[in-house]
Amino acid sequence: MDDYYQRSLDKFCAVSVSDSESIISSVNDFFCRISGFERNELIGRPYNILKSATHGEDFYKDLWNTVSKGQIWKGEICNLSKEGTHYWLDTTIVPDLSENGEIIRYITYQVPINDPIQKKQTAGETSRQSSDESDDLYHSLVNNLPISVWRKNREGKITYVNKTLVQNVKMEESELLGKTNHDLYPKELADKYEKDDKEVISGGIALHSVEPNIDLKTGEHIYIETIKIPIKGRDGSIEGLQGVFWNITESIETQKRLEIQNEQLTEIAWLHSHKIRGPVATIMGLMNIFDWSNMNDPQNLDIVRKVDTVSKQLDEIIHDVVKKTGDLYQKED
Repeated sequence: MDDYYQRSLDKFCAVSVSDSESIISSVNDFFCRISGFERNELIGRPYNILKSATHGEDFYKDLWNTVSKGQIWKGEICNLSKEGTHYWLDTTIVPDLSENGEIIRYITYQVPINDPIQKKQTAGETSRQSSDESDDLYHSLVNNLPISVWRKNREGKITYVNKTLVQNVKMEESELLGKTNHDLYPKELADKYEKDDKEVISGGIALHSVEPNIDLKTGEHIYIETIKIPIKGRDGSIEGLQGVFWNITESIETQKRLEIQNEQLTEIAWLHSHKIRGPVATIMGLMNIFDWSNMNDPQNLDIVRKVDTVSKQLDEIIHDVVKKTGDLYQKED
C-alpha cells in the first residue's frame, strides 16, 4: 500500500483486519481515533468489544452468514466507543480467500456517517475545504478498493470506473467511459442490465443480485455478484447510479461441483447400505444360534465358517465403498 493511500485512509476511513474467527489482528490510526481505543487494546480481541445494543442478533447473524460464504457484506453499523458513545459507520467487509476458496481473513472498511472527529474540526476550516478534501479522499479510497466500481448517468453512459475494474476487465479507461450496456455486451445481456439500471433510477432503491456476465476481452462466460445504488444530487433528485461487482465464478463452479459430488455420494451410500444389510443380518442370525455353552459342538464350527464367508463379502462391499468414494474425490482434484 503506497504512502499516499495509507495517509488518505488514516484521515477518512477506519480499516481493520480480523481472522476467520473475528479476532482483530490489525487496525489503522483512524480506527483507533474514532473508537477511542489504543491499538494494543484492540489487537487480539473479538469485534464484539465494539458491539452496541442497537442491532439485534438477526442483524449480526445475517452479516456473518454472508461473509462466511466468501461474499462481501455492505451496510450501516452502530458501534460503541470506549467512552460509551454510539457512532454509525458505512461498512464494507471483504473476505480474503485462498486459492482453495478458504477464508484467510476479513478486511473491513468503515466510513463514519456521523464522525465525532469531524465535529472537532477548528472553526477556521471552512465547510468548502472540508468537502473538497473529503471528496478527494473518497475518490482515492474508491479507486483503490479491491472490488470493481463504476458510475453511470441517467442516460446509462459510464462516467467513472475505478482502477480495480480497469484491471479486472483488461481494458483501458478510455474504452469504457461514455459507453452504454449495448456498447459492451450482447443484446440479451445488455437489455437485462438496462432494465435493472432503470429500476434503480426510477425506484430510487438498491439492487443486489448474482447474475451471469461475460469477460469483455475474452468473451468467456462468468458469474458476478453486483450491488447497484442510485446517486442523488444535493436537491435529492437521482442523477444516475453507482455499482460494485466482483467475480464469483470460481465460487459458483465449486458449489455446482459439490452439489454433484453430494448427489453421487448419496447414491453410493444408498446402494451399498442395501448390500450391507444382507450380510449383517446373516451374521446376526448365525450368532443367535451359536451354542456358547458347548464350544465343541460341530454345528458351531459350521456357523463359524459361514460367518467367515459372510464377513469376507462384507469386507469386499466396504472396500468397494472406499474405492468409489476415493475415485470420486480424485476426479474432483
